[in-house]
Amino acid sequence: IGCSINDLLGGKFCLCHFMKADSIFKGIYSCLFIETSKMALKMSREYINIEQDFGLANLRQSKESFEPFNFFKKYIVSFPLKD
Repeated sequence: IGCSINDLLGGKFCLCHFMKADSIFKGIYSCLFIETSKMALKMSREYINIEQDFGLANLRQSKESFEPFNFFKKYIVSFPLKD
């Protein structure tokens, strides 16, 4: 009823690209996050960067409910336009 797609990065880091679940089941996203975290710990990863929130208030609020120790700053890199 749910899945996550993750990437094991160097050191103690794991990147969660995508989480999706059937929200008809109450608490499914919390359960999915806990199980994903358990698997990461088994693979010696202590930190998970959860998917981007794309500025969506609900996703940001959900991420904050897990009491993260840090949020990464986002930057936009662009090249100057030629005249």
